Amino acid sequence: RSVAAYVVDKYARDMASGAWAVNGQTIKFGRTGRLIDGQHRLHACVKSGREFSAVVVKGLDEKVFETFDLGARRSVGDILIDRGESNTSTLAAMLRQVWLLESGLLTSQNASPTVAEMLAVLDENPEIRDSVRWVHKVKYITAPTLLLALHYQFSRVDRSLADLFIERLSDGAELAKKHPILTLRDQLLRARNERKYQQADPERAAWIIKAWNAFVEDRPLDHIKWQPSGARA
Repeated sequence: RSVAAYVVDKYARDMASGAWAVNGQTIKFGRTGRLIDGQHRLHACVKSGREFSAVVVKGLDEKVFETFDLGARRSVGDILIDRGESNTSTLAAMLRQVWLLESGLLTSQNASPTVAEMLAVLDENPEIRDSVRWVHKVKYITAPTLLLALHYQFSRVDRSLADLFIERLSDGAELAKKHPILTLRDQLLRARNERKYQQADPERAAWIIKAWNAFVEDRPLDHIKWQPSGARA
């Protein structure tokens, strides 16, 4: 197979950070000496400069390559269930979004955290669980996980304001015209209802952040726009 650079990068980060563990997966060679499973791990070993232990199997019929990776992979949500977490699918998606936000990689199409990096986000930020509880209130407004990841970020600035922001976004109650939360709510609902319009996460994040900043500053907001490129980026 061709080498996927982003997979090598993920594995190399885990190796460099010491998060790589021996889990029983093997490095496999065929009868001719051809490597048939493990190339991403080995490339990551070279890139990270860190050795790792592994079980090595040699002498396989090279046709067994066709049988690899056919089963269902174990998801981060499955691991969170094993850990006794609640709302695991939402929590897993939030951990990915928080990692992307904190790494400055939300606009990168291929960026993706490793399982170890996602679990580290939860271990280092246990209050993320408090943001998950809002999922049922906001899922009708927009795709919830990015919004909840940003709620967590906002709560690190001011928990009460972050909760009020998400509460008013969910119900639209007592919001005057040009109130930033109402403007955001209307735009998110309009984007959700326009089926032809597929809003990318960076734009949605920009809208939410701009509305939050205006809300904190008590500043009216008539329209929210994000310019990703050009002279006025």
